[in-house]
Amino acid sequence: MTRKVYTGPIVDVTFDRALCIHSARCISELPEVFDVFERPWVNLSEIDTEAAAERVRWQVRRCPPGALQIQEH
Repeated sequence: MTRKVYTGPIVDVTFDRALCIHSARCISELPEVFDVFERPWVNLSEIDTEAAAERVRWQVRRCPPGALQIQEH
């Protein structure tokens, strides 16, 4: 199982493609961060406040198979 790390100013998000079931919760509920039409598809550059980071944490917790996870700094 290989996780790709997407680095942000407050939190990092990791993604394991092998676990993803494509429920699309991340892209439908937080499209300003998760956008499959952009590269990288996880963009944390604007997540520079604790409130914004908490929204990302909340969304990542909603990933059904755990393909997305948070790494705290």
